[in-house]
Order: sequence, then C-alpha cells, then structure tokens
Amino acid sequence: MASKIQILQENILRLARRGAHTHIRRMLLKSHPAEIVAVVRQASADLALMLMEELRHAAIEPKVFAELGSAFLATYLAKRDDKAHIADVLQQLPEDDAAHLLSDLSSADEILTLMRGTSREEVAEILQYEEGSCGRIMSVNVFALNQNLTARDTIEEIQKSSSPESLFYLYAVDDFENLVGVVSLRQILQVEGARRLKDFMTSDVVRVNVYSSRDEAARLVEEYDFVSVPVVDDKGRLVGMVTVDDAIDTIREAANDDVLQMAGVEAEAIEDFSYWRAALTRARWFGLLLLCGIIVSELIHAFLAGQVQALALGFGFLPLAIRLGSSTANQFITVIQQGIIETDIERSRAIKAVWGQALVTGSALVALTLAASGFATWRYQSFPLAGLPLALGLLFVAIVSSLLGVLVPFVFKRLKLNALQASSRFFFFLDILTCYIFLSCVWVCSPS
Repeated sequence: MASKIQILQENILRLARRGAHTHIRRMLLKSHPAEIVAVVRQASADLALMLMEELRHAAIEPKVFAELGSAFLATYLAKRDDKAHIADVLQQLPEDDAAHLLSDLSSADEILTLMRGTSREEVAEILQYEEGSCGRIMSVNVFALNQNLTARDTIEEIQKSSSPESLFYLYAVDDFENLVGVVSLRQILQVEGARRLKDFMTSDVVRVNVYSSRDEAARLVEEYDFVSVPVVDDKGRLVGMVTVDDAIDTIREAANDDVLQMAGVEAEAIEDFSYWRAALTRARWFGLLLLCGIIVSELIHAFLAGQVQALALGFGFLPLAIRLGSSTANQFITVIQQGIIETDIERSRAIKAVWGQALVTGSALVALTLAASGFATWRYQSFPLAGLPLALGLLFVAIVSSLLGVLVPFVFKRLKLNALQASSRFFFFLDILTCYIFLSCVWVCSPS
C-alpha cells in the first residue's frame, strides 16, 4: 500500500503537469509540514521551488523552511532573490531556528537587517556565539520569574505571558538575573498560593554554560530526561535554554557525522558538496593507501630474501591475518567507545562487556587457528609442523589487535578525539603492524 507521502507526491506531479496550481496549494495547506518537507526533498529543483511559491504567505511556510534547512534556503535564494520575504518568514520562527537557517548563508547580514524588532536582536545575539556551542542553539525566549514571587502571583504571570516556546519548567532568578532555582508547573499548582518560589524550588539546578558544546546539553537532556536545560553566562545569569528538540537535532547530526567520518567523507559532503574538498579527502585516503602498500611491499621483499618456500604458507594466509587484526581491533574499539566511554554504566557491566568480547574473540580464534593449521599441515606435508608458525602468527595478531582495540579509545579520549571517527585512519597502520607480526612469526618458526 502506498504511503501518504507517496500519494501526495503522485497527486502533486499529476496536478503540476496540468498546471492546476490552485489545487496544489489547497492540497499543500491540508497536509502536515513534515509531509510537505518529504515531498519537496524528493522533487526536482524546479518543482521544489514551485511548491514553495504555492506556500507563500501560508501559516505553515516558516515551519517548512525551518525543516528544509539552510542548504535549501540558499538554493531558494539563488533562484528567487527575495530576501525581504525570507526576512518576514524568519520573523515568524523561533529565534534559534531562524539563527540556524541564517548561519550558513552568505547573505545572512543583509537578511538580518531586513528583520524587525526584538526578533532581529535575539537572532543577532544567538549568531554571535560559536558554531556548535550551546549559545548557538539556545532559545532566548525563556520564561523566568523572581524567586520572591508567590505561587499565586506566578500563576497570574503565566496567564498574562505570551506563550513561550516551551513552558514545562519555570526558572527562578534573583534580583541580578542569576539562575537560582527551577520549579515545575505541577509544583506551582499544588502548593499554597502564598508560598514563595524560593521556599519550594529546586536550588541545585543542572545547567550548561553558553560557551559549552551543544553535545553537553544534548547529553544532559538524554541523561536526565529533561524537556529543556537552562543556559547561563560566565556570571551565572540566565540567558536562554536548550530544548529537547534542539538536543534531538544535535544527537541526529552527531550520528550522521560519525557515519560519514568513519567512511572518510566530510560532514558537509551531502548538503554542500564541493569537488575540491572531496578530491582533497580522497587524496588523503589514497595517499595513506599508497604508503601502506609501499611499506607492506618492502616487508614482503625483505622476508622473501630468506625462506621463500616456508613463507609461501604465510603469504597465502596474509589476507586472513590482516582481516583478523582489523576486525578484532574494530570490535574492541566499538565496545569500549560506545559501551564505556560514551555511556556511564557500572564498572562491573563494563568489565563484563569487555571480558565477554575477549571470550568470543578467543573462541573464534581457536576455531580459526585449528582450521588453518589443519589445512597447512595437510598441504605442506614436507613440514611436519607447518601449522605451528601459522597458529602462532594468528595468535600474536589477535593478542596485539585486542590490546590496541582496548587502549586506542582511551588514548583518543585523552586527545579529545572520537575513536569511532578516527579509527578508520588507525586501521591503515594496524594493517602494516599485522603484516609485520604475522610474517615475523612465520619466518622465525618455520623450518629451514
């Protein structure tokens, strides 16, 4: 059965061929913004621009632009140089979403000057912070009241306020706007009306600094199940909050970046492709491959000068040894990074995970070694112990790879690097080390 998005897409294509723009606009206005975004992303460039024209001045237009992102907005402005209209669209968005859309635009300053009132000031305030900081994704429209207000007065202030983006927590401040506490709406409704906020608020408030990494805010939202996290400046004054939707966006973008970087692709390669940047990335990868090939060829040449007949056994199983080393190290790196470093779990569970991985690797190694050694003994009958050097070589490769797989995540953590992202470069050098260890064992232990 076709999905709702597929049906919407087919109907729009059919109406577009007929030039029935009125029907297209009516259909779009009845659809959810998420459905429109999905259709626009799958449409051709001309059709996507036409759909956005049909949404012009509609109530859902700002939400659709926000979901499509800054890359689409840049394309739209390149085709439709209507900065005044975009400024009006951004005026209707939450200030953090507007700042996110403007952050990568070359015409950001020009559009910002066309915005009016407090929205322009709030967006400009967010844009002054560094990319990736909490200040860059925070909402400055945060509801806060003085700690000396009573619960009754607080309810009246909430009723008089224009609806903030997220009113799940109420932050209490002192006379100098310093964050001193947090209260839930449920608490305010349950206590006596004459009680002051400072009498029942939670004083130990989890917070982030405006200059802290947005990953820190996302971690706190995930760890404490918060709907929002308050953001303070260096003096402790409340300047904004990071909401759960911003945290989810951060986690999703971080996961996408991890996948791209593990594949050796720059994070900007999808939305903002550059042939020059892609060529440089490939050049680095191919340069490492060339270096690896040169070193391995020199190693093989050096060993061939010795026992050619015996080393035929080693060369036959060299691809297996290299694969064993990289696979073993990668499994340990993943377990350590994701199970211990990235997640706060009990020490006993962490040890159990690592030990379990070691047992599984060891069991698989025994089976692999017995099979390879049995084949070697049968194939090279002139060497009664032909399987011994092969078994020792695979054993040493597995041990060294396991130790490196355990140590590398902690070393990279000290260097403030993510092991899953940086390990793709590490495996080049691990392959060289594996080649050297395996051929050395075969060369030393093989009969003359």
